[in-house]
Amino acid sequence: MKKIPLFLSLSLAAGLGGLSVYARSLQAPKALVADATTKKIVIAAEALLATLTPEQRKSVRYAFDDARQRTNWSNLPVGFNGRGGLRMGSLSEPQQKAVHTLLQAVLSKSGYQKIIDIMN
Repeated sequence: MKKIPLFLSLSLAAGLGGLSVYARSLQAPKALVADATTKKIVIAAEALLATLTPEQRKSVRYAFDDARQRTNWSNLPVGFNGRGGLRMGSLSEPQQKAVHTLLQAVLSKSGYQKIIDIMN
């Protein structure tokens, strides 16, 4: 079974979620906007993966149909539920920059700003 990065899948879903509103505001065909948005997200996700070591990639990639990982997700504090993935503080500067590029690709400007505010 081919593994698809879970965060990439979630990123694609998040990025495409507000797509119809964006498409209507531009009066552009939805397919063209979707193609451009999806391409931007995929490029950013692949660029991030390229910065990671093989061990780091293992901790951020899950099979798309991994039911255990899907049901293990929680927004409770870390002590209540273990978290997969990588901590921003453990990433190198180029890796952190790639994370920010991906976040900017999948979030609105205000959504990205909220993330920055939370991180600071």
